[in-house]
Amino acid sequence: MHYRTHTGERPFKCKICGRAFTTKGNLKTHFGVHRAKPPLRVQHSCPICQKKFTNAVVLQQHIRMHRTPKQHNCHSCGKTFSSASALQIHERTHTGEKPFGCTICGRAFTTKGNLKVR
Repeated sequence: MHYRTHTGERPFKCKICGRAFTTKGNLKTHFGVHRAKPPLRVQHSCPICQKKFTNAVVLQQHIRMHRTPKQHNCHSCGKTFSSASALQIHERTHTGEKPFGCTICGRAFTTKGNLKVR
């Protein structure tokens, strides 16, 4: 997906208006403008912090986050994390490390996911 920012490729085309998008998700979101009435979104609230979610599975994952003890502490700021990998990613905010680089433009990112998306 990131490479499309360099190539300008927009392979997902709306069949109604012809507008093109870089991702299928963006096309699906755009399609809502053509609906006469947008669908109602069910809201699932976290019973612990009241944060709202439209997906019940994501809510369950979120609730697990509340119940998992945070055992990994950042030595720089004291923030705690439930996994070592989350702490490792967070520590990059202090070190400035960006190990995931684009081979076309050279822009670097702290996570592989950000390289793919941006």
